[in-house]
Amino acid sequence: METDLISHKNVFGGNGSNSSALKIISLWFFGILSAGLFSWFLNQSLKSGDWNFALYGALSGIFFLIVFLFQVFFTKENKKAAFVIFLESMAIISFIADILMYFLFFFAFLFLCLYFGYSAGRKIIDNNLKISFWNVSKAVLPKGVLAISLAISITIPSFLNGSKQDFPLPFSIFENIVKSGEIIIQNFFPGVSPSMTFEEAARKAAEAKINELPEARFLSAREKQVIVNQAALGFYKQFSDYFGMSINEKSTISKWIYDIIKEKFLNLSGQSKNFVFLLIGALIFIFIETLSLPIRLVISFFAFILYEIMLALGFVKVQLEDKSKEVLIV
Repeated sequence: METDLISHKNVFGGNGSNSSALKIISLWFFGILSAGLFSWFLNQSLKSGDWNFALYGALSGIFFLIVFLFQVFFTKENKKAAFVIFLESMAIISFIADILMYFLFFFAFLFLCLYFGYSAGRKIIDNNLKISFWNVSKAVLPKGVLAISLAISITIPSFLNGSKQDFPLPFSIFENIVKSGEIIIQNFFPGVSPSMTFEEAARKAAEAKINELPEARFLSAREKQVIVNQAALGFYKQFSDYFGMSINEKSTISKWIYDIIKEKFLNLSGQSKNFVFLLIGALIFIFIETLSLPIRLVISFFAFILYEIMLALGFVKVQLEDKSKEVLIV
């Protein structure tokens, strides 16, 4: 669907009035504010292990990208756009600078990602009389999502590497990560939850296997119970032999997995540990970029709805320039 975009001689991208300048400056302010909130929530989610902070950080990052997309439409001058992007990049690293290694290099890369996104969007706007909203978003958002995904994928392993603890990943954070993937776990192991004790999970898995046997209907409840107990003991031994460590039957599955990872990590050399942190960052980056398409679609959808609301409320208007090019004014 095509929409009409801005191409004004005024430096603010508006109609030259004080109200237009105020609206554009307000847009810049919300961009810097949302970037700073994203940084703060990311910092707090790592230091506290509270999953709610991570959720608020993700929402702040999405809101920042929506505002950034509108900045491309409404900010015409490259110098002003570069200055605002500079401030937004500073805001993104403001609360994570003490965590990052080589944060100046990261800041420069972050700034370039956002600026190239802005330039790509403005190029489409300036070279066309009537431009699709979606074409501009497709040019801008990949760079924006790249900047946010880099901030996350670099900050997390940097935080883990800089931790003074022997094992830098707190159990609270690990437990939240495992819980978030419970739906996936259920697909492979129906009825098994990471919050279960190992005993409960082993018995549940044994019962499921026994009930699949045709002979199970002829067994009494007591006989089934004996077989389940034996099968559970078999599971304990099998897992214990495979991972080379004893199993606490009363420990939850998530705690048991955490202990295994912790023991393996502590046995690594210093160089191998650095490689693990690098691998964690790469996996986080790949995971976010894998989801970048649906993320961009969600951002574009909400940005377009907001754009239509602004048109309906008169926040922006459509008018023709002397060269018969349709534009928006604020």
